[in-house]
Amino acid sequence: MTSSSTAVRVAGRVGMVARALLYFVVGLLAIDVARGKGGERADTRGALEAVGRQPLGRFLLVLFAVGLAGYAGWRFAQAVRADSWAKRAAAVGKGLLYVALFWFAVRLVVGRPSGSSDKEADVTARVMRHAWGRPVVFVAGLVIIGGGIGNLVAAVSGRWKKKLRTSEMSEGTERAVTAVAVTGLSARAVVFALIGFFVTRASLRYNPGDATGVDGALKRLAARSYGPELLALVGLGLFAYGLYCLVIARYRKDLEDDR
Repeated sequence: MTSSSTAVRVAGRVGMVARALLYFVVGLLAIDVARGKGGERADTRGALEAVGRQPLGRFLLVLFAVGLAGYAGWRFAQAVRADSWAKRAAAVGKGLLYVALFWFAVRLVVGRPSGSSDKEADVTARVMRHAWGRPVVFVAGLVIIGGGIGNLVAAVSGRWKKKLRTSEMSEGTERAVTAVAVTGLSARAVVFALIGFFVTRASLRYNPGDATGVDGALKRLAARSYGPELLALVGLGLFAYGLYCLVIARYRKDLEDDR
């Protein structure tokens, strides 16, 4: 095994653990929103802000920044090894998302302001000022909904198992992993579907304020009559997805050592 492949695997494992911890915090923040304590952002950036307010917060943020950089690096390495342009584009896109999160964590460490809390609406407004803006926003919303459908299909079909070394799991472990994977992927499907719905509605109504991210989608869900109960389940599901990320760090095939 080369030193470069070892470094990529270590970066991937460390990044997946950081991702798991972020989902734990997001899940807890979503449950707080369901309980009517939604003063904080219930998304990955809100999770980092919440971490920064804890004792030794800046030290913890440095650790998160390292993990997020590792995850982004691992995704970029996947893009290089991908056997199709679709997989390469997906890996690069995910890597860029975590580069942005890494930079956000760095800004929190050095005490820089986090910027607008309604970034999604701001970006949508800028895009929709162009003649081609509304169709682009509509298609973006459909893509996000498609991501939610993809998560749901993966949960129902068990497709997620193909990436894991399930042969190394005991029967009980595999049952537990199946439970957290299905629960976590289903919760992500709900969140993606909500965000996609609000983005497509923004394009149809020509109202950028309708567009939102994870935080806005969860808080709008909480405002429904049935929202708090459903949102609490989504929060538990996101926590379960964090557990699934830990499973990935342990059992994912392309993170195992060469033998």
